[in-house]
Amino acid sequence: MIIANKQPEISAVVKRWKKIAALMLSVMMLAVFVLTGPVNEAASGGARSGSMVPLTGYGGAEYYKKTNYYVNIYGDNGQIVEVRQRPGGSRQKMYVLTDPASGTQQYAYCLASGLSFKTSAEFTAGGQDTIFSGYFNNLPETAQKGIAYASIYGYSDKNDAPDAPGPVEGTIGADFWMATQCVIWEYQQGIRVDAGARETHGLVEADNYYFMIKGKPAEKCYDYLLEQIRQASSVPGFAADDSSGWTDNIVTLDEIYSGAGTYTGSVFAGGQLPAGSYTVTDANGQAVPYLTVMRNGDRFTFRSSQALETPLNLVIKRTEDPGNEGAAVFFAPADTGIQTMLSASGRLSDPYKLYFSIQTRSLQGDRVTLNIQKTAANGRVSGIPFQLCWADNDGEMSSMTVYTDDAGSIALNLPIGDYPGAITTRQTGFAIGELVGDKYFGSLTGSSGNVYGTFSAYLFREEHDGGIRWNYSFMMEDARSRSCDGNVVSGHYVLLAGNATNNTVTLKYRNDPRYGGVRLRKTSEDGTLQGFRFLLSGTDPDNSDIQLIRTTDLEGIAEWNDLMPGNYAVTELLEEGSLWEHLDTIYVTVSAEETVEITAFNRLKPGILKIYKTAEDDRFDGVSFRVSGVDNDFFAVIEPDDESLNWENGKQTMQGVLTGLSPGRYTITEICPDRYNTPEPVTVTVYSGLTTEQRFNNTVARGALTVEKQIYAEQFVAAHGNAVFIFKITGLDSGRTYHRVIEFDQNDVDGRTGLVSKSFTLEGLAPGQYTVEELKTLRYEIESVTVTPGGSVSEKVATLRVSRDGERPKVTFVNAVINQEDTSHTALCVNKFDFT
Repeated sequence: MIIANKQPEISAVVKRWKKIAALMLSVMMLAVFVLTGPVNEAASGGARSGSMVPLTGYGGAEYYKKTNYYVNIYGDNGQIVEVRQRPGGSRQKMYVLTDPASGTQQYAYCLASGLSFKTSAEFTAGGQDTIFSGYFNNLPETAQKGIAYASIYGYSDKNDAPDAPGPVEGTIGADFWMATQCVIWEYQQGIRVDAGARETHGLVEADNYYFMIKGKPAEKCYDYLLEQIRQASSVPGFAADDSSGWTDNIVTLDEIYSGAGTYTGSVFAGGQLPAGSYTVTDANGQAVPYLTVMRNGDRFTFRSSQALETPLNLVIKRTEDPGNEGAAVFFAPADTGIQTMLSASGRLSDPYKLYFSIQTRSLQGDRVTLNIQKTAANGRVSGIPFQLCWADNDGEMSSMTVYTDDAGSIALNLPIGDYPGAITTRQTGFAIGELVGDKYFGSLTGSSGNVYGTFSAYLFREEHDGGIRWNYSFMMEDARSRSCDGNVVSGHYVLLAGNATNNTVTLKYRNDPRYGGVRLRKTSEDGTLQGFRFLLSGTDPDNSDIQLIRTTDLEGIAEWNDLMPGNYAVTELLEEGSLWEHLDTIYVTVSAEETVEITAFNRLKPGILKIYKTAEDDRFDGVSFRVSGVDNDFFAVIEPDDESLNWENGKQTMQGVLTGLSPGRYTITEICPDRYNTPEPVTVTVYSGLTTEQRFNNTVARGALTVEKQIYAEQFVAAHGNAVFIFKITGLDSGRTYHRVIEFDQNDVDGRTGLVSKSFTLEGLAPGQYTVEELKTLRYEIESVTVTPGGSVSEKVATLRVSRDGERPKVTFVNAVINQEDTSHTALCVNKFDFT
């Protein structure tokens, strides 16, 4: 067993905390109920029986219903047929549905607050588009959408158990289930129509269900879930989330792109378009063959190859979304008046849709062909976006994004209308600017060959006494933020004569990079700075071929200069067997004319310390090791348990392993009972990425005891033979047993009277408790037993303690001859035998 109370900035993987960890885990999980059966991913068909299990949240949180609350009861037609009062006040439980045939269990959500959930009821499973979802399909549309979002972004027992960590710190899965059920009930009861605020609906109060979770862990999950729904259901300004968008949200396509007969327009979602992929169809869900849709971030560009005499109704549907895999299942009750349930496995179909219409219009007036030719220092000219802005005949501003072809060209056939507020009272025109961000210095070359630093050009027509002349101007400063706001001409312009041949104007854009850089400062745990290699690689499509390696200098600096603005990854290149841990890749965004400063810190790879312990007597009770850091404040205790003991080379061995140690010095101190000679503390060095081993062998600290035997000299009779006495010494702690003999002969008693004695000393005894007894012998009986110092005697058996360095105990046995008066062993007995 290893107990570590502090180990800063390292992960110590230890092998000996099994029993304590298991006990702690069992205490922490007492209040959490976990299904014992497998969770069904997407059940279909068959009956299910209902049951409820205790619901206990993080930290033992419990959830109780509001007392005397009202609920709306919906009929099969989706209308409220009754407002019912419920007593409430009871503790909320989790709903479970079980397949009687297989025993498969799954958690579920109630879709009909106020109705009963009978554990004896039967439920039949079916998919979202079956008769089993009839109740759900008749709920108000806002309720259907909200419940669907809750099933997508709420708790799923397919991914997490109720006792698993929740989506927010300080919560578990059971809290997330409770929050999801609350949101479902709020949508179903009409006190919530979106992810915003709740409102009282009739007698159903706004806090009907929020009451249960307020101030408890589930409230965190509740806020989290509503934020996910809010982000997933946000609606951009060009559309609506219902069919009202077909009349209230109309996008106009203008006849301006690549000649007459093609209508183009762009809409911008304003940063509100949720993540995902989208499809565009007509109102009947069919593709529109003459309509193409391009998406660039949050901007949609629509292009129609035919005019639309009336607006065309369109639907944008999200086809991919986050959430749980698998389809959710409805469970319809077999009896009336019972709740309809929704499985907590899988999800309902994504309800996200946008509704709007498009129409086309033709701009009246003269036309001019605008040719744009793109060049770039890095040779990338294909697919470059340009933003085109113009005013229609009524002065309304419009815009679109156009892209260069493989040769870097764009050809626009532009109808010119009256442009209000232009440089002169009789000018009309378009503004166009390249959407290059800050990656380049933009430059525009006119027909005169002049080159100007610019970001935006303005094309216009002037009427002169001699006829019409086409001109263009360009802004000497960044005007992209102003190019489509109806105030195009604000700023500094230079007027040049354009190429008016055949009403054609050619603009040439060239990009010269605006470089940036990256500067890396390297530090490491052991102070090493020089010689670390780093690879910088581009992560954008237009810099993906960039692969640059730099090595840190004496001060730990590595630099990359002359980088195109964009996104890059910096990866450390460590040799195999390096002493340092590998760093995570660092991602940086490089901006024009700026150097990004980043830092990289290498920790030394942790080391491993193995401690092997053997003992002369193969005992480990009472033994432990204290490991403390000399160079850090690490501390751990290693104690023996069943897992740490094994046999090695015929000896029982205890093994303790500490992993994840910071390189440095550690002192190992053995704590052992008095029975051993205690070894001195040992200081070892743990090296980066290596294993350090230290072995300890305990030798028994020896003690001794003396046994003395006394007999009376006058009672010794040589003819009877020598007096032999056998002693048994038993170690109560060590388990060892010893036998020793004391023998008296004639020489021991000649010329002596009274008590004579002989003794032996038993050396090399392990410290501990011992008993000493004299085994029964002929002719003699024990007269007395004494122990010095200390000890005790019971029934002529002495008990004493042997210590490693203390005074040797002594046991004295005094024996006397047994007096047998009737018959002596020397008496002559006459036996008479009759022979016949």
